[in-house]
Amino acid sequence: MATIIFLHAHPDDECLISGGTIAKYAAAGHRLVLVTATDGRHGEKPADAS
Repeated sequence: MATIIFLHAHPDDECLISGGTIAKYAAAGHRLVLVTATDGRHGEKPADAS
């Protein structure tokens, strides 16, 4: 089996963008590595920001 690396910018991208593909390869027995480039802390603008 292959090792497949998924690289995403944001923490929820693996679900929103490639969740079906991840599930397909996981079910086939491949080793999956998920890499997220950011931790998501700055994804929304605070209400008091100008």
